Amino acid sequence: MVFKNFPVMNFFTLLPVKHKLSKLNLSNDYKYPAYSSDSSNNGIIGYAKEPEFVCDNVNRVYITFGDHTRTMNIARKSFSVLDNVKVLKPFIDNDEILLYLITVWKKGIRELGYARHWKVARECQLILPIKVENNIPLIDPNCTYHKDGYIPDFEYMHNYISKLEHEHILKLDEYLTSKALNDYQLTDKNVTILSKSKKMIMKDFRIDSIFYVFPPKKRFNAINVTITEDKGHPYVVRSSTNNGIRGYIEEDEQYLNDANTFSFGQDTATIFWQPKPYFTGDKIKVLKPKFTCNEELAMYMINRVNVTFSTFSWGSQSFKMDVIKSRNLSLPIQTDKNNNPIIDPELKYHKDGYIPDWDFMEQYIKAIEKLVITDVVKYKDSLIEQTNKMIDN
Repeated sequence: MVFKNFPVMNFFTLLPVKHKLSKLNLSNDYKYPAYSSDSSNNGIIGYAKEPEFVCDNVNRVYITFGDHTRTMNIARKSFSVLDNVKVLKPFIDNDEILLYLITVWKKGIRELGYARHWKVARECQLILPIKVENNIPLIDPNCTYHKDGYIPDFEYMHNYISKLEHEHILKLDEYLTSKALNDYQLTDKNVTILSKSKKMIMKDFRIDSIFYVFPPKKRFNAINVTITEDKGHPYVVRSSTNNGIRGYIEEDEQYLNDANTFSFGQDTATIFWQPKPYFTGDKIKVLKPKFTCNEELAMYMINRVNVTFSTFSWGSQSFKMDVIKSRNLSLPIQTDKNNNPIIDPELKYHKDGYIPDWDFMEQYIKAIEKLVITDVVKYKDSLIEQTNKMIDN
């Protein structure tokens, strides 16, 4: 393959954003996705009542760009955006090609921490394969994408991404089979737990009654450490992807934070369960459970913490340690056979003696996992069937 540099804005045009929403404008009862700089859930942080950008037969696809996080997402449903999100109109309408382009683009954007990236991003050059014939570049006399007329090999990009997708689906199939997750049928106990979920009595518990909250043993600035892909211990930062792990570093192990604790990003409200000892970057707090925690309980707690901080804005000063400690988590409580609260005379978790129902939380997550696996397995089987039909034809 022959590769050439292409100015990124030869493939996209930047659109004005007239109405930047806040989290207070969002509701799960609304219809239209709202994108933020968050790099989880494909950038969708909630739903808006009306869309600013409409996907129709004329405008079929957009790209959203998270200014602080460099996250890019393909949007094919009408949507709105929050602050710090750019909206681009691509000149190409093909998901595989767009995935190739934005992946190359993101790799070329110099990381600036949590500063804005757009000024750097818009000047990037994309290193792309070009169309050749007998090893001689084909030239576009209109110079659509390059001043010298080089033509991006879109067919190669499409096929490359399609091949990767198929390989990952096969790996997913192998993983689900090896873990016996292809058997996703709900048991009677699962059904009972799910039906019980809406009837549970919920009470507010202060975060510091459920967790010990404290600073990490030492803060490691990213510019002063060597970050690798797998050498050393996890280096946890305020990112909302990859469990907050930016990479791995080798530092003095006396500064490792304990395994089986939660990392909490103070100005991003990102929380992750860390099953292994880890180092941290700036503005991270450690939450150590005051209860016996496993992965299922960790997932439930992460959801509850995310709900608690869902109305806070990115970068809010409200995430100081005293504020983190004093926020409330809404949790189900233990009750007797008459559905009356069971009271702890030692008041371990609540001033009124309420006790979180740890068993319900654990079983609820196990049931939800099966529901999610149901959709994953069906999606995987559908793609494999489609691919096999294509091969047969």
